[in-house]
Order: sequence, then structure tokens, then C-alpha cells
Amino acid sequence: MMAFVSVVLALWSANIAKSQKLINQNMQAIEIWREIGKNKEKIFSSHEKLFLVDNYEQAILVYKMLESFYEDSRNFYEILCYSYEKGSIEKQYFKEMHKDNLKDFIENSINKEFYTEPTTKYTYTIKVYKKFK
Repeated sequence: MMAFVSVVLALWSANIAKSQKLINQNMQAIEIWREIGKNKEKIFSSHEKLFLVDNYEQAILVYKMLESFYEDSRNFYEILCYSYEKGSIEKQYFKEMHKDNLKDFIENSINKEFYTEPTTKYTYTIKVYKKFK
């Protein structure tokens, strides 16, 4: 009888651990998504600053900041897509939440050149994009 109870408790504990792992992984995905959102705010703010600059040096500085924010967003999408491909994120949830945003981001004229195959370094993002297309 004790062996049976031990097996039941072990299975119950394993199920709880699996659920907790999935929750943690999805929370990480949500946190990355928040960072992408923060980057969008930085990009919009930098675009506004670009129109207010007085000289060429300031314009170059704002432009470099913009490039950095876009690069951060591309890297965040790559991390999300890597997690999706490796099964670290619940796939249906990810697809429902990020499909359109991922497509819009990749197809944006500013980012398009970075996703040109075979030279792209964002291989996981491209894989997921193709699946969602």
C-alpha cells in the first residue's frame, strides 16, 4: 500500500513540476514580449526626436539609437522563436499571440534586409515566420 501511495505522490509531484515549468517558460516569453513593447516605445520616441534635432551630429546619434533598438527587437524575436522551436513555449499560445506581430515586423521595410536568406543570422525567426505564413 505504501508503494502505491508513493507512486501516486511521485506522479502528482511530477505533474505539478511539469505545469510549473510550462508556466515559468510562458512567463519568460511574456517578459520578452514586454521588452519588445518597450523597444517599440523607444523607437517611436527616437523617431520623434529625429524631427527635433538641430544638427547632423545629433541626427546621427539618434539614428544609431534607432538602429540599436531595432537590433534589440530582432534579437528578442529570435529568442522567442528559438524558444518556440525548442518547445519551451506553448505553441498554440505563441501562434495566437505573436503570429501577426512577427509577420509585420519581418516584412517591415526597415527589417526586411536582415531576414534575407541565406545570409540572415535570424534563422529561428525565419523558420517560425515560414510556418506562420
